[in-house]
Amino acid sequence: MENFACPVCGGDSKECLHDRPDYEYAVPTRLSYHRCSNDHCGLVFANPIPISQIPSFYSVYSTHDQQLSGKVTFLSRHARRIFMREAADTIGGNFEAKILDYGCGSGQFLNELSVAGFKNLTGYDFDQKAREAARSSGAHVVDDEDELTAMGSFDVITMNHVIEHLVDPITSLSRLSCLLNPGGRIIIRTPNARSALSRVLGAAWRGWETPRHLHVFTPKSIDKIMLLPELAHLITSRVGTSNAMFFGMFHESFRHLVWASGGGKIVRHLLAFSSFGILSLINYAHEGLGEELVVELRIE
Repeated sequence: MENFACPVCGGDSKECLHDRPDYEYAVPTRLSYHRCSNDHCGLVFANPIPISQIPSFYSVYSTHDQQLSGKVTFLSRHARRIFMREAADTIGGNFEAKILDYGCGSGQFLNELSVAGFKNLTGYDFDQKAREAARSSGAHVVDDEDELTAMGSFDVITMNHVIEHLVDPITSLSRLSCLLNPGGRIIIRTPNARSALSRVLGAAWRGWETPRHLHVFTPKSIDKIMLLPELAHLITSRVGTSNAMFFGMFHESFRHLVWASGGGKIVRHLLAFSSFGILSLINYAHEGLGEELVVELRIE
């Protein structure tokens, strides 16, 4: 079995997921993933990446239509409130700040920021169907990255569950950093490959999302990225974790039909709440076991 060098630290890797299918949208492409063996990195990455097939991975996706995002439940609304509170705290209270949501999807986050009072909002997504959905919701979205350059610099660039989809996240971060004003920030949220659920659930963990997720990061792999010369001009203000998505990650990892039955739902919810309680007791966020990484980068 061939091992590949880690694209972040160059270390050896071992295959950790073999020929994993798409459980969410049944795209036929299967990917295998390797985990960096360096204890100070641990990046999980797809290899090989079938670059020419990537557009087909998004032929049907949640960003194309709000109705595809799943049933709205009490837990999903609660998770979204937590996410928005955390996002607002990170962005800050300058409602005049020029904000770019890179990978804006259907425009939900942009519209929520608008409702919160932010005025200078722009979105970009590589997926045309996502851009169309965002525009139909009233968001201001540009068609290509050249337009972003022409617009001038931004105070904040958000990347909510985007970096894991990128073929070359290092080059993308470097390019985006050139769009920042002095003191500007890039705020990243992405699945945590060292989260509690990823360790317990293994290949079943929702956060892998084959084949769309190409790089799944750990807190230490983020630290490694920021040591690369391409990103030397950026300062890491924060590398933390969040469990805003814990219940969604948990429930969407249980796919067998038995879990959709009446008894299965009861057991699943009991397991979810007990697991969440146990993690709270061991101070999961401090230990980096939250389901999402939350990263804040700043340019001088």
